Amino acid sequence: MKTLKQFLSKISMRHLLATFLAGVLVLSSVACSNSPTTSKTTVPQTPTVRGTVDTPQAANPNLADQGMYPYKDTQRDTTVADAKADRSIKQAERRRRQKLQTGGYVDDVAPAKSIREQAKDIGRSAERAAENVGDSTQRAADNAVQNTKKGLQNLREGASDAAERAADTIDPAT
Repeated sequence: MKTLKQFLSKISMRHLLATFLAGVLVLSSVACSNSPTTSKTTVPQTPTVRGTVDTPQAANPNLADQGMYPYKDTQRDTTVADAKADRSIKQAERRRRQKLQTGGYVDDVAPAKSIREQAKDIGRSAERAAENVGDSTQRAADNAVQNTKKGLQNLREGASDAAERAADTIDPAT
């Protein structure tokens, strides 16, 4: 802070004003000038047989659509991205078809079977679905019990470690 005060005390107001006015002068002269900021390059022209003038764009069809910029960043190899997009579309279509199917819980209805047989098939499918729900619920309950036991064990260990650390901290202090 002291060095800043010393620096500012050495600079007079006249120097600051002169520097500011010089900056404004340079800025306004650049902004108001009529000269182009980029230099244009001239394209060499070659006479043709008929006496007209051709440009290199006419001689080289690859340059015809480029205009004044010789490089295009739009000419990239997109085969990898296209393949990835196709895979994503196929996976989405596969998932959509799987969601439309019954997933094995309801057997397909066959026109060759009678209504009674189809009703029995639907009943068996419902029984299987109920068994699957029961199994899933039992597994979830078992996981909850195991996780609760682990949590309690961790809590006991943490509490005993905290008590030991507190005792160790109190002993040296006394």
